[in-house]
Amino acid sequence: MKKILLLFLVFIQVLAFGQEEVSSNYARWEYGSDGYSLKSFKVDLQNNTPYVITEVKMRLWIYDDVGEYYEHNKVHTFKVNIPPYELGSTPVIPLTNRRILRYWKSFEGMSWGDEMLDVKLYKTPAQIQEEKEEAERIRLEEERIAREKAEAERILAEKLALEKKINETLLTANEYYKKNKLFEAKNYFSEVLVLNPNQQEAKRKFDEIQEFLKLRSGVGYVYRNERSADFSSLKTQFAKVLNEDSQQYKEGKISMKVSVLFDTNGYNNSTISGVESSQLKSKLEGILKSTLGSTQKFGYFVNSHDEFPIEMQWNSEQELVISNGEGINGQGRNFASNNVEVKDYINKLAYKYGDFTFEFKNKTINVDGAQTALTDVYFDHYKLNAGPKYAFYSLILPGWGSSKVSSGEHGYLTGFT
Repeated sequence: MKKILLLFLVFIQVLAFGQEEVSSNYARWEYGSDGYSLKSFKVDLQNNTPYVITEVKMRLWIYDDVGEYYEHNKVHTFKVNIPPYELGSTPVIPLTNRRILRYWKSFEGMSWGDEMLDVKLYKTPAQIQEEKEEAERIRLEEERIAREKAEAERILAEKLALEKKINETLLTANEYYKKNKLFEAKNYFSEVLVLNPNQQEAKRKFDEIQEFLKLRSGVGYVYRNERSADFSSLKTQFAKVLNEDSQQYKEGKISMKVSVLFDTNGYNNSTISGVESSQLKSKLEGILKSTLGSTQKFGYFVNSHDEFPIEMQWNSEQELVISNGEGINGQGRNFASNNVEVKDYINKLAYKYGDFTFEFKNKTINVDGAQTALTDVYFDHYKLNAGPKYAFYSLILPGWGSSKVSSGEHGYLTGFT
């Protein structure tokens, strides 16, 4: 009995449908009448191209998996006519041995496979032209990519070469800069800026040298900007000396100006004006000469200058402070501002009762725009509450007068008038 079977077998190799020109997934065969032979054997072919397939060259094998040998293993070439993307088949394949079903009269225990070796395609003139145009497009695209790659490589090479030259030139400039060879350093920094106008280190140091060359023998540098610590120390010491000097006088006023000046030889030519006392002026000038150091840039002495005013005035006032059993009290404005210090002084005395006269010296000192207010408090004199009126009481009733004198604390008739 004639039987036609359709067998679907998956290839051992991985098939990529749509990528291979021809794929073969199915085999069709027809049994012979004796049950042991195959009358015909064909392989289905799938055309995966936009062209007509006219011929295929393929190797076909049929393998006995039980006996482990090939029943058929040959290369065949077939004429076919399979339209684009259509399914077709080979002609009947002439098998080496048709009687291959001797075990079970079926394909059980057997497998088959093929290998596509060559495919001939028929292309229409339009398709050929289209392929040429596509090939040309691909060629031009590849050329464009190659040109862009070459240009990118050229730009990168130029960039690396430029960076190398900048780094080498900057290194040379810094070597001269460290040795204070300013003209040579300036020239190399300038060369760096020609190569890269945005090179920040070269720009900063080039400007610094330019400014130095302009200021060194010209108007010079501002002293407080170059030696701020010396400048601050000078102002502090001047304020201290002026404060101490004012203690000699009950009132006074000073209006002076300090001019700081250094030349390119490092000499301190600073001066003070507005001080009448020769002794005070001599002391201030000594501080002016000893405190300030010369200004240097790149190992060279440079001109520097500065100035600041000092204004100071002070006056003294006396105020009475009474200490008795009711406490320590004063009526003046100076006592109100300095009562803590005054009370602390009186409370530390062995005998704290009586009339105390204090001198308050109020000072204001303005150094370079910074004003400070100071008050010196001096104990001037003291009067015990022991005048003639209390002595009269003492004559009449001994002991009564001493109680008055000591503000009610009997037994403390001490002090001075």
